Amino acid sequence: GKEEVAKDVIESIDEENKTVHFKVIEGNLMELYKSFLITVHVDTKGEENLVTWTVTYEKLNDNVEDPHTFMEFLVD
Repeated sequence: GKEEVAKDVIESIDEENKTVHFKVIEGNLMELYKSFLITVHVDTKGEENLVTWTVTYEKLNDNVEDPHTFMEFLVD
């Protein structure tokens, strides 16, 4: 597919709760969204780790689609 780029900054790291918050500040996503935030959280149970990605975004307008392609990228 089409190559896309995004520049993000780490907004916060919470080591105790194993959570990192990122904010996208430049790139293709910012052409479609007013804001684009990503939260990564790790739950550890024994030797298993469960990683949860949460994406919070605000569209520039109602014609912008939800970021399904980005979500697929995270899963792959």
